[in-house]
Amino acid sequence: MKKIFAITILVLSAIQSGAMESRELEEIIRNIVDSNVYLDMTKSTPSAQIGSDLSAGIEAAEKGKDTKNIFSFPSADEALLKSGIQLFEASLYTNSRQKLEELKSKYPDSPYRDIASIWLSRIFIELNNLNEAIDMLKSVSQESGEYPSALFITGEIYLKKGDDLRAIEYFYNVASLFHEHELADDSLVAISKLYIKNNKGNQALEAVIKLIKNYEKRETIDDAYFLMAQVFEKDAMLKDFGIAQKIYKIFIKKSEVEKAPFFYNSPLLSRAKKNLYTIESTYYSKAFYN
Repeated sequence: MKKIFAITILVLSAIQSGAMESRELEEIIRNIVDSNVYLDMTKSTPSAQIGSDLSAGIEAAEKGKDTKNIFSFPSADEALLKSGIQLFEASLYTNSRQKLEELKSKYPDSPYRDIASIWLSRIFIELNNLNEAIDMLKSVSQESGEYPSALFITGEIYLKKGDDLRAIEYFYNVASLFHEHELADDSLVAISKLYIKNNKGNQALEAVIKLIKNYEKRETIDDAYFLMAQVFEKDAMLKDFGIAQKIYKIFIKKSEVEKAPFFYNSPLLSRAKKNLYTIESTYYSKAFYN
């Protein structure tokens, strides 16, 4: 952490030494990201997803392929899982719980057992039975493909309970142990927000940098730039409205001018514009705008 803080101070000094164009700031961001201070996280295989038999069958039929096996009836345990999910999505939680618990009791060796536990935890969350939800997620083994999801949802539950430290712990485990999982970048976003909330700018900046470094082509890249601006706008130690202003301008340019992937039509664009306006109208004269 001392190294991270030293790098942050070095970069801030370079930025504050004179006026900088947005492209120069982007280069500094890139230099931070490429720094070997931040170690790559270990990789693992992402969780398997249940595909849509109907969609696969239609696609295969359109291509003239054999659809005999694609349209086969689901097994009894799979049928219970699909029924439970459909009932959950219809907000019929009692009925959904019955189907999912039946799956787990009747088919203890089912490949869908851990997925059923994930959905059961979601039912408990909807019913605000948070401790039961946590206990259900603990039943998912570390060897399961659903384990990263179980960790992430547990983090969300602790966030809902107001226990930020425990939430960070679970989100961090997802990001560090399951580097390639689809929830790894979402975990870093959650960590960044929690550190910003708790006025720990260096830790938030570290998480944001990992986001940019490892997940530049994922849909959370706009979150990464926005959160970096938030660090410099809000953190007590790192607060620098000039840097925040420039990062917000980069964000808006990527969205409206470059139309970059995941920046174009980003749901964060309106907030970036609002925050930029607040900074400029409050702290800078019109002569400073450009």
